[in-house]
Amino acid sequence: MKKSLFLILAFCVSNLAWAQPSISSVAVSPSANNFSDPYKNWGFYNTGDIGTEGPSLFDTSLGETDDFGIIPSGYGQGYFYGISELANAENPSGTGSITLDLDIAGAGNLESISIDMGAMGQFELGEDEFDWRFSIDGFGPIIAFDIDANTSATQYYKLADGTIHAYNSPLDAVIGNGGGTVRLDNNLKTLTYNFPSGWSGNTLTLEFTARQTGGAEAYAFDNINITTSTGTLNLGMSDNSFIGVTLPVEFGNLAAQQVGSDILIKWETLRELNSDYMAVERSHDGLSFEEIGRTPGADISEQAITYQFNDQTPALGNNIYRIRQVDFDGSFSYSASVEVSIKPEEWLQILPNRVSDVLQLHAQEAVEADWTLQIFNVENKLMTQNTMEKGSIVKNIETTNYPAGIYFLKAEAGNSLRVLKFVKE
Repeated sequence: MKKSLFLILAFCVSNLAWAQPSISSVAVSPSANNFSDPYKNWGFYNTGDIGTEGPSLFDTSLGETDDFGIIPSGYGQGYFYGISELANAENPSGTGSITLDLDIAGAGNLESISIDMGAMGQFELGEDEFDWRFSIDGFGPIIAFDIDANTSATQYYKLADGTIHAYNSPLDAVIGNGGGTVRLDNNLKTLTYNFPSGWSGNTLTLEFTARQTGGAEAYAFDNINITTSTGTLNLGMSDNSFIGVTLPVEFGNLAAQQVGSDILIKWETLRELNSDYMAVERSHDGLSFEEIGRTPGADISEQAITYQFNDQTPALGNNIYRIRQVDFDGSFSYSASVEVSIKPEEWLQILPNRVSDVLQLHAQEAVEADWTLQIFNVENKLMTQNTMEKGSIVKNIETTNYPAGIYFLKAEAGNSLRVLKFVKE
């Protein structure tokens, strides 16, 4: 999938007390998401790209044979910035850079820069290097994170399926101002540079430079946080308000739950721009998705809108859902994904169905999580609440004091829901 949108660094502000903070300018070279080969990566990616772009970036070991990757298929942070095989016909220099000028006037003293980052592969010293530097009002540049190959080390990388893979020459990040050295692996970890006491200014320039001249090594980062004495500015990849371009939709909550034999999918948009329609997609392995339904978009909206779709034909086992929002010009973006596991209807039963003093709830096999159990009468009054603990097969519930009549047992764990009817004699 060749992205038609050039995603430039997003920002969202949390716990903010800055005096009108802003990103004054952003320069990305080469342009983000502009390589034609899906194995050559420099740009913004999310789990919707699995199978189409960034194979060196994603850990797909839970769904297929895989011995390489940083970002798991269940990554819930939306977009991240990924780099692999930066040297290619479209970028023969094998280098790239991102420069951000940040207005920090009135922000108080600078305290720290923190960035989530990870890497995997056998890197070459002098050929693969990633540096983060900063300047304050033109003073600098000063190293925040100096990241190079350690040719004397071997790193063991554990993938999502539990397999371990060893590669020589991993990346070590030396943190400036005496922050020590951190070995990068395929789990994003937060690295923090602490500013010397009392540093402040009007403009903070943060520059990322990358050089990767060969091989299938991969490096990724997310969540750049600039903290001052008055608050934190978060430069995240996951927000949908980008410098220079706004994506067709900003997604809010996404949820799915089994209701009887169906699965109800609900999602929220916080903003839509030229939004044509929403396609609901389903997968059983998290890799291959198929469209199972559509609902019209709102065209243009600045208000939160809730949508829903009822999947009447889910499969037994895993059902993984995501939303593909399509613009009128054909451009599209993906939501995060949500999973519901379907058990056979007879998997959980009340035996016998007519109860006297004790209700016995039976599972065909040990439950994989704690189940919350609630019993209601026909007037929807809650009679009792219990828990069927993880690993249990049978749960007994005392019903001696229940008046004779019809009751409903609601069993819920995560996205799985069962409602069972029984008669108290």
